[in-house]
Amino acid sequence: MVIVGDVDVDHIEAQIKELFKNCKLDPNAAQVVDEPVPDNETAIIVVDKDKEQQASSTQIIFKHDAVAKEGKTTLDYLLYNYMRNMMSSMLNSRLSEKTQEADCPFLMGYAFDGNYLFSKNKDAFNLVFLPKEGMTEQSTQDIVTEAMRAMEHGFTETEYIRAREEYLSGLESQYNERNKVDNDFYGRQYCSHYLDNEPIPSIEQKYEIMNQIVPMIPVEAINSMLPGIITTDGKNLVVASFNQDKEGAVYPTADALKAAVDAGLNAQVEAYVDNVKQEPLITKLPKKGKIVKETENKQFGYKELQLSNGARVILKKTDLKDDDIQMKAMQRGGNSIYGEKDHANFSLFDAAIEVSGLGEFNNTELEKALAGKQVRCSMEMDSEFNMVTGSSTVKDLETLFQLNYLMFTDIRKDEKKFNNLISQLDMVLKNRDLVPETAFSDSLSLTLGSHNWRSKPFTAEMVKQLDYDRTLQMAKELTANAGSYTFYFIGSFDEAVIRPLIEQYIASLPGKKGAKTNWVNIDNYPVGQVINHFTRKMEDPKAYTTIYWYDKTTPYSLENNVKADLLGKVLDKIYLQKIREDAGAAYSTSASGWSAFNGDNPFSCIYAYCPVKPEYTDLALKIMNDEIVAAGKSIDASSLEDFKELLIKDYNNEIKENWYWMWVLNRYVERGIDSHTGYEQIVKAQTPESIAAFARQILAAGNKVEVVMTPEE
Repeated sequence: MVIVGDVDVDHIEAQIKELFKNCKLDPNAAQVVDEPVPDNETAIIVVDKDKEQQASSTQIIFKHDAVAKEGKTTLDYLLYNYMRNMMSSMLNSRLSEKTQEADCPFLMGYAFDGNYLFSKNKDAFNLVFLPKEGMTEQSTQDIVTEAMRAMEHGFTETEYIRAREEYLSGLESQYNERNKVDNDFYGRQYCSHYLDNEPIPSIEQKYEIMNQIVPMIPVEAINSMLPGIITTDGKNLVVASFNQDKEGAVYPTADALKAAVDAGLNAQVEAYVDNVKQEPLITKLPKKGKIVKETENKQFGYKELQLSNGARVILKKTDLKDDDIQMKAMQRGGNSIYGEKDHANFSLFDAAIEVSGLGEFNNTELEKALAGKQVRCSMEMDSEFNMVTGSSTVKDLETLFQLNYLMFTDIRKDEKKFNNLISQLDMVLKNRDLVPETAFSDSLSLTLGSHNWRSKPFTAEMVKQLDYDRTLQMAKELTANAGSYTFYFIGSFDEAVIRPLIEQYIASLPGKKGAKTNWVNIDNYPVGQVINHFTRKMEDPKAYTTIYWYDKTTPYSLENNVKADLLGKVLDKIYLQKIREDAGAAYSTSASGWSAFNGDNPFSCIYAYCPVKPEYTDLALKIMNDEIVAAGKSIDASSLEDFKELLIKDYNNEIKENWYWMWVLNRYVERGIDSHTGYEQIVKAQTPESIAAFARQILAAGNKVEVVMTPEE
C-alpha cells in the first residue's frame, strides 16, 4: 500500500493498522515467484487474425537478459537506461523519416527496449510497425534493415547531439518544476521501487548527476548497445503478426516472416546521412510594431495590451508552475464560414497543418531544428474559432513567438508528410466499420446533428476529396488579419522579457484594426424527441445505449453549470448501482452533465451512456429514463453532499493550473462569461431541492435524443 499526499502520517498509519489488524497471513499461501522466461534456440513466430482489428500490426522482438534487481542500485543502471533511451530515440527519428518516402512499405514504425511482455528476468529490443496492405513481409525486412544500418554504422554525432539535448532539456524542465510534482508521480515511483527495485533518486540528485555525466558519454558508447541485443542466428527472436480477418485477405506465413527477418539481418547497408539545417527559424526579423494602449483587469489579475496592428494581448502572470508558459491566439470564425464542399478539408485541417513545415524548414527539418527545446505550437479550427495554441519553458519563449509568427505568415507545404498522413487515413478508415462502436458513434453523431452534412463522419470516401493546397489556402485566409485575434499568455513569464517579444513577433503581423470575420451560429441539435434504435451484426454481441436530455433556451449561468454537473454525478452513481450492481446488466455505466454554448445559443445537457448485455437493453433504458424523472422529485442528500465536496476539491486543484486560467479568461474575454467567481459558494448553496428543480427544468424543455444499437439476430 502506497499513500502519498497531504496527510497526517501517524494518523494514517494507525488507521491502516486498525483496518488490517485481523488479517492473518496464511503460512501455506502461495508465494509470489518471478517466473523465469527461458531462451528460445529457434525463432518463435505467431500469426493471428481478428475480424474487428482495424489495422494489421507486427512486432519483432529480440529477447535479452534483464538487469537483476540487485543490479539496479548503482550509477551504472541510471546510465544504462539513459543509453537505451538514446538508442531508441535516434532510431525512432530515422523510422519516422523513412515513412515519408513514397515507397516505404510501412505506415508507422517505432523501436523501444524494455520488458519482454510481463517477464521479470527478460527484457527485449522491440521493432513495432503497421504495414501497408499486403506488405507485411517487405515491411519486416525493411524495418530490420534499418535496425541493422544503425547496428553496423552507428548513429551520427549530429543525431546524438539532438537526442542528448532533448533529454537534458526535458530533465531541466522536470527540475524547474520540482516543487509542483503531482502525488501520483511519486506513487508510481514508490511502487516500481518496491516491486522491481527501480531507483528513485530525487530530481535534484538526478539533475546534478546526469548533467555531469551525460556530456561525457560519447556517441560511440550508444553505438555499442545494438550489437549486444540484436541476434542474427534466430536465437531469442520472437515475431508476432496480428492481421485483419476479412474475406479475400492474404496473410503472411511464419516461414515468410522468418525469411524477411533474415533478409533484413543480412542486407548490405550504407551509413545513414543526417540532413540537417543549421540556420535560424527566422533569418530576417520583421519590422517591430508597438503596444499602443494598456489596461488592467483587477478581478482576474491580467493586463490587456492593444497593439498597433489591431491585435490585443492578454497577459496573466502566475506562479502556479515555475517553468511553464501557455499561449493561445483566438479569432471568431472557425469552420462555420466554410460550406459543404470544404467539409473534408476543414475536418482534416488540424492534422494537415500539423504535418506541414514552417518558413524554410520542411516538417522533418523543423523537428530537428527544435530538438532540445521544450516548445510546441499548432494551428487548430473548431466550429466557432480559429486558434494557434502553444506552450514553452521560460528559456524557449522566443522560439514559441517565432513559431507563432511563422504560423501566421509562412506555413510550408510538405507533400511527403501529407501523403504519409493520407496513407495512414486510407488504412484506418477503410476498415473503420470493422468495429461495432464505429456504427454506434456515427449514428449518434448524425442523430444529434439532425443529419446535417456537418455531422457526417469522416470516411474513406472523404479522403479522396482532400485538397492539400486548399487546406493551406484556408490557413492563409484565417491568418490574413492578425488584428482580429486575441493572444493570451499565461504562466511564469518575465514581463520585461515578453513585452519586446510581443512587439517584435505579434505587433509586426499583418493586421487591420476593427476588421470583423464572418461567422455563422451553428446549432443543429434537434428540437423535441428523437428515438433511433437499430441493429448491427457483431462478433461479440453487445448493446449500446445513450440518451441526451437538453435545454436550449435557459440562459447560461455558472450556477446552471454547477447544477448540471451535480445532477450528472448523482445519476452516474444511481445508474452504477441499479444497472450494474443490482441488475448485473451492464459492463459499465456513466452519466454527466454540463451547461455551455452551441455557438451563441445556451445549452444545458444531461448525458447517459451504458453498454449492456443485449437481453438487458430494455431494462437499462427503463432505469435510465425512470431515474432522471425520479431525480426531478427528490435527490439523495447524502450523495449530493459527497459530490459537492468532490467538486470543491477538484476546483481547488484546478485553480492551481495554468490551463484552468486560460479557459476562464478565454470565456470571459470572448463571451463576457465569468466561469470562476463565486464557484465554491455556488456549489455549497446547492440543495436536493435545487438539483431536483434543475432536473425538472431539463425534462420540461422536452428535448431528448435516444440512440440504441443492438446485435443483429
